[in-house]
Amino acid sequence: MHAQIEIYPRKPVEVLIAGWDGWYNAGNVSIAPIDWLIYHLQAIRIADIPSYPHEIFQTPYTHAHFRPVLNITNGKLQALWSMQQRFYLWEDSHRAFILFCGVEPQIDVYAYAQRFFETLQALGVRHVISIGGIYAAVPYRQHRPVLCASNSEDMLKRMEQYYISRREYTGPASINDYLLAIAHEFSITYTSLTTFVPIYQLPSSRKGAKGSQKDIVLYNDFLAWQDILIRLGHMFHLPIDTTDIQREWEMVQDSIDRLSESTIVDLQNERIKASEYIHRLVQNFDGPKPPERLLPPDADNADAEVTPLDDIWVQAIHQAIDNIDGADNGKS
Repeated sequence: MHAQIEIYPRKPVEVLIAGWDGWYNAGNVSIAPIDWLIYHLQAIRIADIPSYPHEIFQTPYTHAHFRPVLNITNGKLQALWSMQQRFYLWEDSHRAFILFCGVEPQIDVYAYAQRFFETLQALGVRHVISIGGIYAAVPYRQHRPVLCASNSEDMLKRMEQYYISRREYTGPASINDYLLAIAHEFSITYTSLTTFVPIYQLPSSRKGAKGSQKDIVLYNDFLAWQDILIRLGHMFHLPIDTTDIQREWEMVQDSIDRLSESTIVDLQNERIKASEYIHRLVQNFDGPKPPERLLPPDADNADAEVTPLDDIWVQAIHQAIDNIDGADNGKS
């Protein structure tokens, strides 16, 4: 059963862009870009997936970890917050976009997936792009590596034009991955993007004369947000300007520069600046390298930014749907 929908799109839905808080939200890269789009596009909230069937209240020894949060003021209950699963709508003169911002379900994941996809079907969504992030020792001053997985070969090829590589992975699944695995059951193309967010785990270190343990972690990776939003903006010709995110990133980058220069790392046989240690971590990182650019070469043409969505993109989505439908029919 799909979520209760308050407002239906009046225009054809081009895509749903989704993110979830939880395990796959390094650098807040899964949630923050969606919230940013909701705010800057002035998207309206149109539906919610009920959270209570998918929440754990408590388990032994977890105490307050799973419980909902409440606020009481002057003896009166003001609010009770639980996991929110929200759909938003933005439309222009000829198309609609759905934005989804949720939290990974704790139990009954298949029922959650059914509600999610059945809501998409009711809204007329045929294609999903989800965003996720994981921590890694990647260079903080360079564009973030982004990988993708999809149930559509056409979409994988399209993503390569945006310097998004194909993902290789074996391990525990995020909600993004789980939904990718079963999206074909609902005749929906699903593309999952994975962004690498900088983290530098330093050995025993000290700043000045004071001993400390200091890791450098980007809990809000503004550059990763911007890298994703710039690509989405170009893919779908969305009216977005990420100047505000760029300003925030410049301040964070300056802070990391100062911290890494002033922090001393004690190694077994030497003491070095954290900046040098970070350089070594990055050099030894056996993972995807930062892309040299974000957009296809034709993006340098100003006209490419303002033309309607390319017919080839629409054809790729429809072809992917037809391929899935054909495969399912062949099985029956």
